[in-house]
Amino acid sequence: MQQFTHRQLALLVERAQRQEQGAFSALYHATCDAQHYQALALLGDHQLAEDALQEVYLTLHKNIAQLKNPQAVVAYLNRTTFLVCQNYRRAQSRRSVELSCSDSFPQRPDEDVTAMPEELASRREMMDELQQALLQLSPLERQIVVLRYLQERKLEEIATLTGVSLSTVHRCLRRGKKQLAKLLRPKLPAFVPAGLVLARVWGPGRLVPGKNAARRAALATGAVALCAVTGLVAGTALRPRFENVVLDTSFARDGQLVRAWAGGSTQVVWAENSAGRHIEFTAHADGKYSGVVTENGRWVLVAQGAGGDRARCELLIDRVDRQAPHIIEVRDEGGRLAVVLGDEGAGADLSSAFITGPDGSRVAPILTDAATNTVYFSIFDGMRPFSVTDRAGNTGAGTVGIPDP
Repeated sequence: MQQFTHRQLALLVERAQRQEQGAFSALYHATCDAQHYQALALLGDHQLAEDALQEVYLTLHKNIAQLKNPQAVVAYLNRTTFLVCQNYRRAQSRRSVELSCSDSFPQRPDEDVTAMPEELASRREMMDELQQALLQLSPLERQIVVLRYLQERKLEEIATLTGVSLSTVHRCLRRGKKQLAKLLRPKLPAFVPAGLVLARVWGPGRLVPGKNAARRAALATGAVALCAVTGLVAGTALRPRFENVVLDTSFARDGQLVRAWAGGSTQVVWAENSAGRHIEFTAHADGKYSGVVTENGRWVLVAQGAGGDRARCELLIDRVDRQAPHIIEVRDEGGRLAVVLGDEGAGADLSSAFITGPDGSRVAPILTDAATNTVYFSIFDGMRPFSVTDRAGNTGAGTVGIPDP
């Protein structure tokens, strides 16, 4: 397998800056595997990694004329991939994931066709094992491990990029390697450290493959290259994929509504979590699927195609609210009974609060203050039953009043 040096990549950049035909495509194929594995390690989802890869190279294509040091193209790509993945992760945390499909660049080649089958199988197995192990790390630990062993960044740079202290970088790196060693131990000899495996399998020199002979021949003529790209894009269309996933931002007792639009060969969509819960989604028209996820936490949305291929998207469910509002404080405020409420979910519906009077009637508050989450009642003797409902429909009850001295 040919490996490109920084100087060879710089020559491709210079040719692309002169807008020579095929130069940018050659640069893409020479560097895309390294960026794909980095995006996959940071995002933990194949479809999101592919989308991030498209955005990275669209950014490079737009700014390549301003790249003053062509030999720094790998560093430029590394930083762009990291920042793009950070943006994708922030978008996921906002409970809405927009997955755009672009045919501006050919899909990343799945494997090097010049490699021996046993080599490919071994490499795929090791990468799968590493990927699964990385997903067990915390997001910060995973970022730091990727920056250290895939990008070979200095620890001070990692601290700057991630916005944490140098001691935190040391601690996360040490904890991440320890966890990886534990997870990978059944696959490794006892004397091989996890850091060495990461450096050897993931190091930039290992992940910057050159184009194989067949692809070089295809790129030699425009007609053949067009056929090759068309075939790759057509192959992608046959695989399941998520085009858009939207999570309802309102709180609910029953669960959080998830709407997904899936394309390609998608036939069924479901959500699953690490505890083994499985929630089947309902299929609608135009590739839309919907389902209600009933527990908070991290879930994975899965689209399965006709041939058994799957696309995955990680979800953070945090709008399932089964906690009722509660009383924080009861006090006498100048002849009025003030009841301060707490609710960490949907929020208390102050208008629903009432006290049960001596005759069983519902006594409504004389005043509500949404800023302080307080309801006020006319003062009364003794203790009375109190009830309030939150906006998700959970009802809390208690007893309020001013105890007799």
